[in-house]
Amino acid sequence: MVTLDKPAKSTMEFGFHPPKAYSSKHNAEKAVRDRGFEDIRHFYTYTKDGRVFPVFVGQEAAQRGVHFVFMCVG
Repeated sequence: MVTLDKPAKSTMEFGFHPPKAYSSKHNAEKAVRDRGFEDIRHFYTYTKDGRVFPVFVGQEAAQRGVHFVFMCVG
């Protein structure tokens, strides 16, 4: 569960269930690079147990098939 704080009001929670999480950010970055998706907008986030996974953002990610390998959000 990733928690994003909104200014001075409430907290928004988004539940991400990644298809694969990596032991370090370096490993996650390498996986993204090896698949050729490093040029698509994305960010890294962490599971509760400290594992790292990339989340890709936007239409380009969906059009290029990122959702078959990594998590995508619209």
